[in-house]
Amino acid sequence: MIRIPVNRPYKYSIALPTAIEGDTLTYTIYKQSDGSTFASGSPTYNVGIFWDITFTPTTLSEKYLLEVLDVSGDRVGKEEFEAVGRTVEVPSEEALDTTAAGMLTAVNTAIAQILAGGAVQSYSIAGRNVQKMTLTELYDIRDRLQQEVNRAIGPARNYASF
Repeated sequence: MIRIPVNRPYKYSIALPTAIEGDTLTYTIYKQSDGSTFASGSPTYNVGIFWDITFTPTTLSEKYLLEVLDVSGDRVGKEEFEAVGRTVEVPSEEALDTTAAGMLTAVNTAIAQILAGGAVQSYSIAGRNVQKMTLTELYDIRDRLQQEVNRAIGPARNYASF
């Protein structure tokens, strides 16, 4: 079973050794909880024996069954998936605050998610490895951004009397 992120488009390259470029294939993705059809369509030829299917799982912990059929209705491939992770809203590029203060907020949010167990530091899906920033890296970035924000606010004065 392949674990995939919930509420994010997921592109899966399935190996179909009996299919060649130009074949007419269809796929159906079923929810295993009730057997209903979640998505269907035609896979896109990639290269060699690989065909691409993209879908977005919407329910955390839902298990999905992918079946690929050839033109005669014979099953030529199948795979099982489970949706994992948290629902994360990804802001559009227009809404992304790239100021030092905005980026500091984003870094603090990332740190909080890791500390709460909501962010994975690395994972592997279908032989592809993805690495996220470590807490140490995020702390370093946070400290640099905080210094930049402090500089923009202006110098602080401390007085000491003896």
